[in-house]
Amino acid sequence: MNGSTVARSGDVVVDARSQASACAGVALQQMTQSLGGDLTLLVGKFDAINGLNVVWHDGAAHSLTIKVEEASGSTNNNLLSPRTQ
Repeated sequence: MNGSTVARSGDVVVDARSQASACAGVALQQMTQSLGGDLTLLVGKFDAINGLNVVWHDGAAHSLTIKVEEASGSTNNNLLSPRTQ
């Protein structure tokens, strides 16, 4: 995804691993995630190009979790944002 703002409400889990979605990886370029709930991304490969911005559009604190998993299914990285603004 390139240079856009995506607004989400409620808690969301996106499974973009190759076994679930046929995605080789996820690349976000100049992306802003506007959260109204917690967001969890399950990916096989992750790249943030020129920044990934996270904002809360409802005034409450939410978290962004990015789980990067190897082909074997083992998790090699967990990136977790704080639940504060």
